[in-house]
Amino acid sequence: MARAYSTVEFNLILERRPQYYVNQYYFCVLASQFFALMLFGTPPTVSDRFENLIGLLLTIIALSFSMAESVPKVPYHTFLDNFMYQSVYVLIIMGLETFVLTILVEIELMGESKAETCDFVCGMILCTTWVIVILGHHIYIALRMYCFERDSITHCL
Repeated sequence: MARAYSTVEFNLILERRPQYYVNQYYFCVLASQFFALMLFGTPPTVSDRFENLIGLLLTIIALSFSMAESVPKVPYHTFLDNFMYQSVYVLIIMGLETFVLTILVEIELMGESKAETCDFVCGMILCTTWVIVILGHHIYIALRMYCFERDSITHCL
């Protein structure tokens, strides 16, 4: 004899709060990029600059491994992933610029004062580009949050 039972249905809406990851990783990488850009205040042929760049690059790589273990796995690149890649690119560009200027000074194709002027111009270009990209990231996130809160993508187009 089969007995009839009541049916109970539960609907759970689960949502992760990304603010922890933003605070934990984004600001650490932002600070390391800021310190990397401060290295333009040192002469371009100083070997300490290259050592500091390598240290900052290793720091960002360690943070990316730490982040990969702690955030949920998704099949697409997140904002934090793109920001990590951008910060690695900035450090690589700075390292290449430092390396090229050091080589040019050592083989005497460029004097120290001209190398410092070139370094200053490269630093200003990189700093300006960095600020524009960071502002672009923040505007993108703000618009995305606004569209998500309005629950209407067509409103934001």
